[in-house]
Amino acid sequence: MLVVSDVYTLPDLLARAVNEHPDSDIVVFPNSRTTFTELYERASKAARSLKAIGITQGDSVGILMSNCIEFVDLLLGSQLIGAIPVPINARYKAKELAYVIDDAGLKVLATTDRIVEHVDFVKLLQEAFPDLENQADPMRLELSEARNL
Repeated sequence: MLVVSDVYTLPDLLARAVNEHPDSDIVVFPNSRTTFTELYERASKAARSLKAIGITQGDSVGILMSNCIEFVDLLLGSQLIGAIPVPINARYKAKELAYVIDDAGLKVLATTDRIVEHVDFVKLLQEAFPDLENQADPMRLELSEARNL
């Protein structure tokens, strides 16, 4: 039987690991390695960026990316400011993507313009949200299919 005396968030555990194992690897990809300290710095930068665009505690932050360090940065960075990370399946089709983005009430969606595993996220988003191309200000979207974005 597991007894939990204290409850910790992922950022709490990361901060503890930074103190105990600052130079140990936490994320390893074929062409890169990231230490606990580096990840904490990257996540903090992501948190500051999210705050700078108006994301606050309780806001939903969509993350549409394949496996990459930026995904981890945003996952932890959103939690550092009390936002709710919403990882989105990178294999969703346009209809599924549009539904999830609206249903989750996302305030922001982070993605990449890199084409990964034959998935072009920009093209996919344009297909999911046809009005996207006509938006004058990317910080003030008015999409009928994604009311909170």
